[in-house]
Amino acid sequence: METLIEHSIEDKVPTKPGKYIVKTKTGMGNIHRLECNVTIDLKGIPHFHITNQKVISWYETQTN
Repeated sequence: METLIEHSIEDKVPTKPGKYIVKTKTGMGNIHRLECNVTIDLKGIPHFHITNQKVISWYETQTN
């Protein structure tokens, strides 16, 4: 069974590229949870491929 662990984007960021579930906020204040691709640049900074939304947290999958 898999468990999703939520991390605030301010406290911890992904270190590996891949698909992640993220929680986003639109300019109008709507909250969404969706899947997006994440790439890591040469400096180790993650880039969330989301348009017109701010990523506020992301979910890490933990296998039990």
